[in-house]
Amino acid sequence: MEPQPPPPPPPPPQPHMQPFSAAQLDAAAAQLIDTGAVLLKGVLPPGLVREMRARFEPELSSLVDGTRERKPNEASGDGSTPNRNGFPGGPNRGPQRWFMSADLVQPYLAVLEATPLLGLMARVFGDDDIALTNIGSDTPLGRGSAFQEWHQDGGGTWNYRGEERIWRLGVRVPLVDVVDAPPERTNGPVEIIPNTVEMPIAEALERVSRGELSVARTPHAVGDIEVFNPRVVHRGSPNETDVPRYLLAFTFQPVAHLEANGAVGGGASAPSIAEQQLNTLSPRAQRMVRLLPRL
Repeated sequence: MEPQPPPPPPPPPQPHMQPFSAAQLDAAAAQLIDTGAVLLKGVLPPGLVREMRARFEPELSSLVDGTRERKPNEASGDGSTPNRNGFPGGPNRGPQRWFMSADLVQPYLAVLEATPLLGLMARVFGDDDIALTNIGSDTPLGRGSAFQEWHQDGGGTWNYRGEERIWRLGVRVPLVDVVDAPPERTNGPVEIIPNTVEMPIAEALERVSRGELSVARTPHAVGDIEVFNPRVVHRGSPNETDVPRYLLAFTFQPVAHLEANGAVGGGASAPSIAEQQLNTLSPRAQRMVRLLPRL
């Protein structure tokens, strides 16, 4: 009997729960550009987010416990990226707060198929191709965590075909409900000071003290995503519960900006993607990771 060809890969997941109209996405883009952040509600199915949490939770626990067996730059053999988190014990962002770079694998990569997110980013970045450049996480584990310092991450604007445009966006994907119900049920929502993308931190804090600006905390339900300009003044807040506040943070940039600045490939710290993971993606999503190194 002739050997049978392998079955085709399953169709990529389409993780949007409800359509967003062009008018809704126009309004969301305007809010993002104006204030520095916007919440899109109900973008991802709760079942998909549960799958993300089921993969993420033991990975973070392994890092925190210092039991991760992989060494830096050593592949796992399951299609995930090499460990970019250092030696066991990993980077720590203060008491009870941990950073971890996440592997470029399913189910995390299903976010690249979320059409409302893609529509919003197209309105902000323009009609150039969009690239995923990293997936990370910042997790306050529970009681004993503290406020981060107010900060701004790398980003800003660049001249895109004669028009000033944002060149970097972050996308927060909570893996649990993010609750702001002090004092005992608050589990670490990110605080931002809206309208501070172009403002020095000291000026922003001074204007808050004078009542001219205010600090915002936005609760998230599982399935919501928050898209933000990394230059908005922000910080993590304490988790006052006994349950970790799990959250993934995706970073996207326009390909034209990466090419113009010689940043294609992302350097030694860039995540890699395995061919078997690439094959789970739609052609559109494959284009978003095409500049990353292959395993």
